[in-house]
Amino acid sequence: ELKLTGQIELTASGIMSDGRTIDPEILYMTYSSVNGKVSVDQRGRVTAVDTGTDEILITAQYINAVKTLRLPIEVKPYEIIGVEASPYREVVRLGDATGIHATAWMTGGEKGDNSRIDFLFLSLSPEIAEITGFGTIIGKAPGTAEIRVTGHFGDKDASAVFPIRVITADRIEIEMPAEIKAGETGMYTIKAYYTDGSPASPEEEDIIAFSKNRNLLQLK
Repeated sequence: ELKLTGQIELTASGIMSDGRTIDPEILYMTYSSVNGKVSVDQRGRVTAVDTGTDEILITAQYINAVKTLRLPIEVKPYEIIGVEASPYREVVRLGDATGIHATAWMTGGEKGDNSRIDFLFLSLSPEIAEITGFGTIIGKAPGTAEIRVTGHFGDKDASAVFPIRVITADRIEIEMPAEIKAGETGMYTIKAYYTDGSPASPEEEDIIAFSKNRNLLQLK
């Protein structure tokens, strides 16, 4: 039994009528498919190309002795049936980037080999979040974007869609003394908040405070 697109390797061996083992290096083998459901190269590598029942015709020759065998093989369906996808971070700041974790599910509930799956990435809201061909999401504007991940295997596709939020600091509060005497020093505090109301770090957001009249007040 072989799954569609799967491969197996046939190993040649031979035994003489007197029980002696034939050196595989001098055993001449030929292979062919009877029904075309599999392809077989002359090294004995079998690849499933279509579902159904097939036979591999094997001919072994050693000096003047020839032996022909028929190896039945069943090719089972193996298709992509679903995709799960999620971002490494569900919330990113404006200009920041994050990646995607994607999993393909195959026939029988088997987890797919990502190296054999072609994943395509698409932002349904590119003005909010764009995405590269390698699956890197970049925040472009505040809001919620939807990202579609499509897995392609053989002639079948499966997709998943997930949201991602892009936030930026959109509200700033400054706390400082109501009055300061000339020559004295006072402390001020800056508080910043993201679009969703969560606190932001002024240093990370490059928030700078300055005085409109530096002759009266200087901020450091």
